[in-house]
Amino acid sequence: MQIVESLGPMLQQSLPPDVYRAMMESTAKSSLEDQKQRLVQLQEQEKVVRAFDKKVMKLEFSQVLPPKPVHEDCAICFCRIPSRLSASIFLPCCGKIICRSCQGQLMGWNDWKCPITPAFGLDDKIYEQKCSFCRQKLILMPRSGDDQSYVRELLEKKVNVGNSRAMLDLAKIYHEGQQISPSRDREADDMIATDVIDVDRAVALYHQAAEECGNGNAFWKLAQFAFEENKVTEYLDFLQNSVEHGCSEAIDKMADLSYRKGMVHYSITLYKYLASIGYGMETPKHLGILHANGILSKRDYDESMQAYKAAKDELFSEDRAAMVAIGGSAGDDRFRTHADDFM
Repeated sequence: MQIVESLGPMLQQSLPPDVYRAMMESTAKSSLEDQKQRLVQLQEQEKVVRAFDKKVMKLEFSQVLPPKPVHEDCAICFCRIPSRLSASIFLPCCGKIICRSCQGQLMGWNDWKCPITPAFGLDDKIYEQKCSFCRQKLILMPRSGDDQSYVRELLEKKVNVGNSRAMLDLAKIYHEGQQISPSRDREADDMIATDVIDVDRAVALYHQAAEECGNGNAFWKLAQFAFEENKVTEYLDFLQNSVEHGCSEAIDKMADLSYRKGMVHYSITLYKYLASIGYGMETPKHLGILHANGILSKRDYDESMQAYKAAKDELFSEDRAAMVAIGGSAGDDRFRTHADDFM
């Protein structure tokens, strides 16, 4: 739908008016039906999550606290990288970590307002880069089986020297498949190569990153596996370990569960932590509800909001704002759409 809208002026000029009108009406109708189906799916998923949460809240919670935040800056723009794992990109050649907007610049998306055309993403120059840091071949989007193998080999080398971020990225490939770029003879919908999927290998890598490296995001991934298998006790154990090792998504989930369980003061502690790192579009809302209900003092609320704003200011850049503006941040977290991938 977004591509069709972006191509709208060009199509309007090149097609007869009745053909163009019929195309746009058909596209709008199809989009509406897709949205309705997606909403039904999300509602069903929410029911499953709520039922599982009720089981979790019957267990005893350990009031584990997250560690002091470790702020990491993008290796290119030097702006602070948001805490959400998906907000950054790991360069498997040298191990540097960059933000998503800098990845976009490397992919050639320098003019954020340019129209999307049928050739978008097909410029060979994008795929003929060398890393700015180590000068090795840089593959941000594999185009072939050889490219995919090259990326996996680089990640394996980093895994062998104990790099937990490489473990996460390699595990993601084995769990979800490996992304591959569109080409002139490949449909845009056919962008995930599934022949590399090996769930057992993925789980083993998540365990390695969690248990050997203390990676909070790895514990969070293991909690999600436990959820899928309806293993309530294991889920809570992985969730609490994830909180203890600083995964912001796990901290957000634990704050929500704790509040609903009646552990209000523990929930406040976690929400104040999330505010201090500028996490989430929902964090101010949660703090506002706590304040409105007389649970959080005005002083604590004001201090938390000041900390949240200060953190968001550190996360801000013009390029990240541009990506948010064009919808580059769109990501459904059940019913929430957030810009946390960028700021």
